[in-house]
Amino acid sequence: MFVGHFEHGSGGALTEGGKLNRLKRGLYAFDADLYGMGHLHDIYSHSPPYITLSHTNEIVSRNRAAAITGAWVRTYTQGVRANYAEKRGYPPAHLGCPVFHITPYIREITVEG
Repeated sequence: MFVGHFEHGSGGALTEGGKLNRLKRGLYAFDADLYGMGHLHDIYSHSPPYITLSHTNEIVSRNRAAAITGAWVRTYTQGVRANYAEKRGYPPAHLGCPVFHITPYIREITVEG
């Protein structure tokens, strides 16, 4: 079984480091294999290893898969009214979303994007 935690997110990070720190803060706050956070209108992924016990009480290393879940608001388009992101001066965002790949038999999770 895999456990996931997905949330809308909050905060106003504009730099890559600020966004990654916000993602890490949420990732380490929840006991989950997959973690997704929105709100920051960008796509970043992070898959840090962690140590845990297996179901047979052996020490094993696993990866958590975490991602900022992307944006769907196109900005700076001519011929249309400026949206909230433009009005606040946000940089253009990468549109789309990350993809989580789950391989249950070997208990592997990767995130692309």
